[in-house]
Amino acid sequence: LQGEAPATLAPGASVTYQGTRTLTTCGLDTNTATVALRRGSVTLAETSTANNSASAQVTVACPPAALTPPPPAAAPPAQAAAAAVRPRPARARLSITKRAPRRVVAGQVVRYRITVANRGPAIARGVRLSDAVPDAMGVRLMPAGARLQGGALVWQLGTLRPGQRRTILLELRAAAQGAPVRCNVAAVSARNAAQVQARACSRVSGLDRPDIPEVTG
Repeated sequence: LQGEAPATLAPGASVTYQGTRTLTTCGLDTNTATVALRRGSVTLAETSTANNSASAQVTVACPPAALTPPPPAAAPPAQAAAAAVRPRPARARLSITKRAPRRVVAGQVVRYRITVANRGPAIARGVRLSDAVPDAMGVRLMPAGARLQGGALVWQLGTLRPGQRRTILLELRAAAQGAPVRCNVAAVSARNAAQVQARACSRVSGLDRPDIPEVTG
């Protein structure tokens, strides 16, 4: 604020000036106002100029600096590994049934019917069926897709969708020698399903009886 005061000012009189100022820096700011007589305006010089200026100070507060949140702490290795583990795939649930005649005659062909099903909820992958050939029973004709492995017939059935089933027909011939009851067990499993089993038994009649020597004496 700058300009001339009134031409005259009576003893004890005063003049008030108001002004504004924009502060652009933070911290302590000092503002000083000064008044002076114009040269040649009076015949007597001022006796004292000590009170010809006055100052005022103001402290300008700075806004707080924006705080950057610290980065999240790294998870312990065990927790990080657990988070990276993918959920286990759903498992399938297999079922198996096996049917055979209850009674057969020695030398007769015994026909077995094996049914494998997937109860879900996932696709069964790598389905494997095996059927142990019991003693005194012989394979009449090798079934399609089967191979003999360690005294058992084995089928690789591939995949079974939920609700899908496969039926296998097997023919064995009952020998005239051997136990009167012939049982065999079929088992099915998959890479993502537990093994389940089914058992079927047949009673064989007309077996050869060993000759018993006559006891005399």
